Amino acid sequence: MGITRCMTGPSIRMTINEDRLCVAVDNAPQMCYNSSCTKSFSVWSHDRFRANHSAKEAAMNSGATRERRRHERTKLVTFCPVRFIHDGEERQGFMRDLSTHGAGFVIEHSENELRLKNGEILAYTVKTPYGEGGCKVRTMWARAVDGRYLWGGEFVEISGNSRDPLRALMDSPF
Repeated sequence: MGITRCMTGPSIRMTINEDRLCVAVDNAPQMCYNSSCTKSFSVWSHDRFRANHSAKEAAMNSGATRERRRHERTKLVTFCPVRFIHDGEERQGFMRDLSTHGAGFVIEHSENELRLKNGEILAYTVKTPYGEGGCKVRTMWARAVDGRYLWGGEFVEISGNSRDPLRALMDSPF
């Protein structure tokens, strides 16, 4: 199995083999996707990425969309596992989107349902492709949808260090 295509940029290296795609950003660990991966994704050039986000910003500023968020979010290609403690019990879920000011989470319903209150602050450990990072998030909304529990909130504590795994994920073009 040989390399069929290799692309590099100032901080990104992508290698496409016959059955898998590997992506490395800066000095972070490489992320690999094989041909059986069920997630779909596309690779955009830097110019196309910026043009798409500029178009979204223009639409939001023109009032064409009714977005409640004050800051643009990024849907994650792969949900990041999270751990947190709520009512004395450790819970596990996934971070499903991320912005510089907050994040969205999801957990499957369980017998012992999660009932978050608006304004409640929880500490999360997030496993990213760059390692584990921590943050504290104030819950802004929560609801049950189709057997899952979704919620989102704003960061009240997060590292400003660009080498922090969560900060690296925010700054990543993926």
